[in-house]
Amino acid sequence: MRQQQDTHEFYNVLCANIENCSKEMADLLKQSIGGKLVNETKSLEKDYPYVGEREEEFFALTLDI
Repeated sequence: MRQQQDTHEFYNVLCANIENCSKEMADLLKQSIGGKLVNETKSLEKDYPYVGEREEEFFALTLDI
């Protein structure tokens, strides 16, 4: 069965397959082209201070043009 994908979908599937092959390949992929994105949530109310962070690994960034 053939499946049509755009380049971004293909790249994500390729990276996922490489990660699933072996731990060494996954580590090499993360070190060479990967990164971490931190999503931070802060409360704007002084009476209820809150700061939350969530790290997310990525291999590609989506940019709106």
